[in-house]
Amino acid sequence: MHFSFLLLTLCTLFGCFLSLLLAMLQVTAGKRGIPNTLRFIHFICNAVVLLGISLIAYGIPVEFPLSVFLYPTCCLLLGPSYFFSINALTAKYTLINRSTLPHLIPAVLMFIVEVVFQLQDPAFKSEYIARLLTTPLHSSFTPIFFLVVLHISLYLVLLMKDMLPFWSNREIYKEARIIVIRIYFAMASMVTFTAGFFCTNSLIMLIGGSLSATIQISILITQDYYPAFFFAIRKEMRRKRYEHSLLNCLNTGLIKQRLEELMDDEQVYKDMELNLNTLAQKLSISSHQLSQFLNDQLQVNFRNYVNGYRIRAAERMLKENPSMNISAICYEVGFNSKSTFYTLFKEQTGKTPLAYRDDMAATKKAGK
Repeated sequence: MHFSFLLLTLCTLFGCFLSLLLAMLQVTAGKRGIPNTLRFIHFICNAVVLLGISLIAYGIPVEFPLSVFLYPTCCLLLGPSYFFSINALTAKYTLINRSTLPHLIPAVLMFIVEVVFQLQDPAFKSEYIARLLTTPLHSSFTPIFFLVVLHISLYLVLLMKDMLPFWSNREIYKEARIIVIRIYFAMASMVTFTAGFFCTNSLIMLIGGSLSATIQISILITQDYYPAFFFAIRKEMRRKRYEHSLLNCLNTGLIKQRLEELMDDEQVYKDMELNLNTLAQKLSISSHQLSQFLNDQLQVNFRNYVNGYRIRAAERMLKENPSMNISAICYEVGFNSKSTFYTLFKEQTGKTPLAYRDDMAATKKAGK
């Protein structure tokens, strides 16, 4: 029993350490932004909560009430920070605005309550915490505890609702299932800790903390070995949102975004068979709508739009691969005719591909 207790304590504290490590990784990440900020907040809160679980299991807050300061507040920040960080990474919410601020109200109110409590007489604080830990069902804090649990559960359910439709999606089922399994583990951790708390069983509380630690291990593994974890989800969710938007009205901003993704990320212009109809199908619109969009919004026809991408790609390849055969480059970027490639390349750059390559080589040599 003693060994199990010690082992579970170490697992919980290890989860606390991993949360702090993950928080630091968000700070040191090259790419800053809302997703990283939200994940930083979430990991810091999770570290505080896991540390709090360990302290509560050993009854330390009775002697040192300040040791669990911010524990309830961080519990109320866990749900919103996790929910919005995942949705920011999957591009469902890209901005934090006034509509999201009400989600912080419970945490702010709890922080005020905590500050007032910590200002009370030390003897009163110790007696109150001792009564809470020994007879939790008779404590005045019990209704608040259940509200905190309900608060966290609500965000986990909302996130589950977003992810479950992708459970069987061929494109992102692995990523979606990993997130869903993490949510199940988070729920299991919360339920286990709650059961241990109200049964005054420290061992069960630490099992809940250990379950949360496994989530941190999973996050660290996917972050280190699968850095593009959220890219596939973001891509698929954007596509689904794009298709849904088209059911209501033709959203030119969304069409432009999706078109850029197809051309820049998926590089569909490299397909020699690409035509107006096939590209329109990828955009879930008619060929007439696509032609109208290109003419009205981008002031270009389909042929010039696609060939522009091909020529720019050829320019990059001529710079980056000076030894590559020009004919190979021609076919690699999507042209099926060398004469067409040479003609369009000269129209756009003012030089033949060979002259362009020679100029790049001369410039590079002069630069040395």
